[in-house]
Amino acid sequence: MLKRRYPCNYHKLLSASAPAQLPVVLTLDAEGHITIDNKPMSIDDAEAMVKQRIQENPNASVILQADKRAAHGQVVAIMDMLKQSGVKRLAIAAEQKG
Repeated sequence: MLKRRYPCNYHKLLSASAPAQLPVVLTLDAEGHITIDNKPMSIDDAEAMVKQRIQENPNASVILQADKRAAHGQVVAIMDMLKQSGVKRLAIAAEQKG
């Protein structure tokens, strides 16, 4: 059986793919302040930024970090906003006990 060899430059193939997208990190502190990627903003500004990121990359993921003392209703409101903004990949960050 004959094998044909085709020249292939794996480094070019790897670099030709789209760069990996970092997840959007949305944080809610105990006082109800919202930050995205360490930038403070209102929920309306957060919604606009998330929509922009989803438009740029429909598969973008969001990590929600909510302080355990944050109001439950505010956490739910943020999750609803993320869903309405088109987020399909949401992760909830949890603190390990130990």
